[in-house]
Amino acid sequence: METLARRATQQFGAQALQPSQVTAPADEPFAGPDGLGGPRLVKGMFSVATSSSKPPTEIAEEVQRILAVNNVEFARDQFLFQCRYREQNLEVRFTIEICRIQALPLFGLHLKKISGEVWAYSGLCNHLTSQMKL
Repeated sequence: METLARRATQQFGAQALQPSQVTAPADEPFAGPDGLGGPRLVKGMFSVATSSSKPPTEIAEEVQRILAVNNVEFARDQFLFQCRYREQNLEVRFTIEICRIQALPLFGLHLKKISGEVWAYSGLCNHLTSQMKL
């Protein structure tokens, strides 16, 4: 089964910023407090700067606030943000996904570069995550 990140990358790379139609895979169910689907379950390591015990809807609001403050264009589809940052001749495209961390009552941010210069992406992500109040 295609992963959520792979599907988002294919859609994001092929189109301008458009909200995706991506949903969590059926084998990773999670019902949020409102009964709707929630973030997908992931294994792996997350840093303290990108993990939180807040509900995923609050994390999404914080991500959206920080992106807007920093003039990052984005399209949001529930827990996936497709982002584009442009400054002079520099363009960086990336995704931010809110994920549920396996075996812990925490949620984390999974950031992935789609295109652009590596150092610009790294600096931008560090800047954005340092401003977030997770």
